[in-house]
Amino acid sequence: MTNYEQVLDEAYQLGLIVKEVNLRTRKGRCSGNRIAIDSKIKTDSEKAYILKEEISHYLTTIGNITQQNIVSNKKQENIARAFVIEDKCSINHIISAIKKGASSKHEIINTLHITDELFDEAIQYHNRKQGGYFDCGDGLILYLSVIPIWRCRRSSLWRTAWAAVPDRENENGMERAAWDREEAGVKKASGRGRA
Repeated sequence: MTNYEQVLDEAYQLGLIVKEVNLRTRKGRCSGNRIAIDSKIKTDSEKAYILKEEISHYLTTIGNITQQNIVSNKKQENIARAFVIEDKCSINHIISAIKKGASSKHEIINTLHITDELFDEAIQYHNRKQGGYFDCGDGLILYLSVIPIWRCRRSSLWRTAWAAVPDRENENGMERAAWDREEAGVKKASGRGRA
């Protein structure tokens, strides 16, 4: 069963009627318990993403929100997208994909069966919600941004991830400036620092 078929089954269980039709202006549309998906969409992942978003609109949206210049409509759109992100591309899903061996953006996307667009939105969403720095347990630190994805352990690579998040504290609770001073002191004592 493909990803799209799973989401389609979810829609049918909610009592929704889903049809693939030729849409001119959008990729998906929800009206009452009817959902239209653009028949020109080629990939299974994109169809699943659009259908999941339309299901989330069915569950969370009230009224016509097509005019996105109205603040309340934009808020409802953001709620529906957050619903999709938490379901398909949560931090736990990303961490699980990395632990399964995915080491690049495209490998994570393929593992999670999502689109580039959804992944980029998810990274922005998680950065806004929690910041881009996550302690995953097992000594694994994950730093997310839209461009690079860094995975590093608490070792010499810790400093690389740390430099990208200067307002955070390190694992000992020290502020960055104090940590840098301590690092400089260690280098001087070992003869590697400059006098």
